[in-house]
Amino acid sequence: MMLNFKGFDYVSVYTKNETNMIIPVRLQNDLLDFSTLELNTKWTDYLSNKQKGIGYDYGMAIHFR
Repeated sequence: MMLNFKGFDYVSVYTKNETNMIIPVRLQNDLLDFSTLELNTKWTDYLSNKQKGIGYDYGMAIHFR
């Protein structure tokens, strides 16, 4: 069973490193921590780790160049 609430959107966020450099783990974790950016709202949840049981409404790709 997929978890979805009417009017609520789940966004799956994918990142790709195209810088030809290693991104430190701590920086990568900070970049993917959407709680500090206040993107998650009453009606939208951004998730960088795909979770089972959630039907995602949108996908977002972030490419680091």
